[in-house]
Amino acid sequence: MGNFSFLGNRYWILRHGKSIPNEKGLIVSSLENGTLPEFQLAAEGVNQARSAGESFLKELKENNIPLENVQICYSPFSRTRHTAEVVTSVLNLPFEGPQCKVMEELRERFFGPSFELQSHDKYAEIWDHDEKDPFMQPEEGGESVADVVSRLAIAVETMEKEFQGCVVLVVSHGDPLQILQTILHATNQQKGPAVEDFMSRLEAVKVPSILSQHRKYALLTGELRRITAQVVASVLNLPFEGPQCKVIEELREHYYGPSFELQSHDEVSIFNLHQIRLIWAVDEKDPFMKPEEGGDSVADVVSRLATAVETMEKEFQGCVVLVVSHGDPLQILQTVLHAMNEIKDLKERISCLDFQRLKVPSILPQHRRKFALLTGELRPII
Repeated sequence: MGNFSFLGNRYWILRHGKSIPNEKGLIVSSLENGTLPEFQLAAEGVNQARSAGESFLKELKENNIPLENVQICYSPFSRTRHTAEVVTSVLNLPFEGPQCKVMEELRERFFGPSFELQSHDKYAEIWDHDEKDPFMQPEEGGESVADVVSRLAIAVETMEKEFQGCVVLVVSHGDPLQILQTILHATNQQKGPAVEDFMSRLEAVKVPSILSQHRKYALLTGELRRITAQVVASVLNLPFEGPQCKVIEELREHYYGPSFELQSHDEVSIFNLHQIRLIWAVDEKDPFMKPEEGGDSVADVVSRLATAVETMEKEFQGCVVLVVSHGDPLQILQTVLHAMNEIKDLKERISCLDFQRLKVPSILPQHRRKFALLTGELRPII
């Protein structure tokens, strides 16, 4: 689970499930209206919250994180409170217990009195305004992006002071969560003294060119997301265009074929699940067969990964190499490297460096089941 070097906790964010205002297409952004019980989750939103809770629990188990190290902080609005209640029930934590905390600073962004209880269509007007000037309020009485940043900074500072070494799930709203991601990623990329505190770092990135871009971090209702460092080179303080960073085309994604291209894997539908399962079924039956004409088989990916490994071995000696690639190529790479490592005879192992002897049906179909990675997951190859 990734984290930022200047923060003591690891953070996950969850936008509330689909709410009754979402269903009605209404903007409900004032604290007075937002806390009314009639504006809690819709039935679909309850299911989304439950699914997010199950995904979060799975992540905790896979990363060996005990439940006692989890803290849940949520906005006081009915829809976020309801979401947090559903998640805690999945985690089997008491909602009124010490691991759950309501924080007013995580409330929805108040857009202004003339936007309140109006159509969702007006969001476009607000976000257009944000791009032009994130320091200006949408209207008198509403909150600018910069206003939201100020209270989110207080929220982060509070969580950092109250919790140490915890996994914190922040349950909030669309605009606050995308603004939170914007400032954390910008702060993480900022170069400066390591001892500089969070508030000092934040002030340096609280500028229009950064805050105006918050929409690129938008979340769907009920979407769970881990906040991780986006730019690895910036964390290591290495020049991205320098000699220690190299683009290798052979590390590109597994191309499945033209009929799979631009099909969604985010929306759970019978068609999409069928498409995904079709690829994996072909892999397991015959890793030398392409999912369809024009696509890459597992064996095709092995061939180009062999070229990538050969290139890295020739160009770097005795180095630690971080390979940044995609799900299928990385799990296929692990499959062949682990299989190679299990060959006891050193001469025979060296002869397999071209991967050709490992391109057999008994080895390659294991790539999905044994070596899959989560998005953002870092793993040593040993």
